[in-house]
Amino acid sequence: MPEEKRIVKVGDTLGRWRIEQKLGGGGNGEVWRATSNDGRTAALKVLSKVTATAYRRFADEISVMSGCLLPGVVPIIDSYLPSEAQRKLAWYAMPIATPLEKHLRGSTVEEKVHAISKIAHTLASLHDDDIVHRDVKPANMLHLDGEPRLADFGLVTYPTKARVTRTRETVGPRATMAPEARRGNSKLDLKATDVYSLAKSLWILLSGNTAGFDGQYSRDHTVSIRPFTGSLFIDPLELAIERSTAHDPTQRPAMRELERMLLEWLSLNRNWDLRNLAEWPSKIGRLFPTIVPEFASWRGKVDILRVLGFLASHDGLNHMFIPSGGGLDLTDVVESAREGGCIELRCSRQALLLKPRMLEFYHIIESPRWSYFLLHADALSPSGVAGAAPVDGQEIVTELPSGEYVDPMAWDRDEWNGKELPTGTRQISRFLAGTFAFFQKSSPYNMIGPTYDARHSNLDPRKFLAHVRALRDAVGDSQDEVEVTQLVRSRPDLWDPL
Repeated sequence: MPEEKRIVKVGDTLGRWRIEQKLGGGGNGEVWRATSNDGRTAALKVLSKVTATAYRRFADEISVMSGCLLPGVVPIIDSYLPSEAQRKLAWYAMPIATPLEKHLRGSTVEEKVHAISKIAHTLASLHDDDIVHRDVKPANMLHLDGEPRLADFGLVTYPTKARVTRTRETVGPRATMAPEARRGNSKLDLKATDVYSLAKSLWILLSGNTAGFDGQYSRDHTVSIRPFTGSLFIDPLELAIERSTAHDPTQRPAMRELERMLLEWLSLNRNWDLRNLAEWPSKIGRLFPTIVPEFASWRGKVDILRVLGFLASHDGLNHMFIPSGGGLDLTDVVESAREGGCIELRCSRQALLLKPRMLEFYHIIESPRWSYFLLHADALSPSGVAGAAPVDGQEIVTELPSGEYVDPMAWDRDEWNGKELPTGTRQISRFLAGTFAFFQKSSPYNMIGPTYDARHSNLDPRKFLAHVRALRDAVGDSQDEVEVTQLVRSRPDLWDPL
């Protein structure tokens, strides 16, 4: 059958449908808005490029979509497949739907992942029947009746289908195509190519970059989705995309497994405790990519700033116990602009200044939730500011925008030398010595009230490690604060180790 381009125009009638407006189109077909003689509207896909291959693919598309009862597939409500394709137009009608990309504009990351998980469920069900879409891309995903739907089965393959694609012919979505499909490999695992294409489609929806990327996803590359995901814990999501875009098709998960990974990530981010439980070991694994040691230490200020900055950047990993007692959440860490060799630990509106000597990491292998960091402060001389007498190794001063330290009471009075404090004035807590401890927020250690008594600073590091292990043995990984407190209260040696 020689190639022929059939022209469709507004006002034409196809069956009971009158053509009204062009909605889109591709290489072999066009989609038109049409109204039936009983007033019903639909989207008509018309085979405009008539070749033997295009006709057979169009026929296969109608066959699969008409026979599919899955709610995730756009239904066909009418169709016409003439025996003489060059004389009469082949077409099918489907409900008017919104492109999924358009529907998801302005949506959250979770909403986009949820939509793709629905598409994954549909594809997995198709794969169960050995039906492979082969053209998975955002453009072939629609939103209809409140649900994401899969459309355009022009390249579909199924067990009884006759071969249409020629050997070594490359077909499929360029931006989301698996690398082995690009090479025209005749022995493809087609289900694995669908997995690859769906993961790439998710990346496109999250990044907004319709060009996609080449090869396998890398969280440490410029293709990372981190700039688009805010403060979400995305390590498991990145792992799902990374595995699904593996160069080796045998290393990719099955579609059902990809669906499970996406749903588990959604569940994890809806439950803060579950998220924090998974986040701590995952992030620690980022600090130690090869193997997490039982102990590690850093002495250089640059390295200490890097590690503490890593903790501060992840809400849930940043609960800090200070040397004078009490706890705060670390939100940022910077080098001090005023005092050489010092750093500032920033906690909301407070700034804690110290001279770092060493940062240590203690890994409780059997219960990572109990793992922690200790930051040891070097000796720091008192500021000499009147009214800033050190208490428990800590002094509080008021820092003017010029960098000058003045009486701490100036902060309380909002006045210095008879004038209102200028914008940029800060209250600084200077630590002349002591040790800070960092635990994940959901660690059972944080649930034990007396642990805020600065025992981490008052005990020798080795004795504190033994104490943490003893607490862990008594409490386990319980998340019930009342239970944790009762278990520790029954042990005087744990309740008050000092």
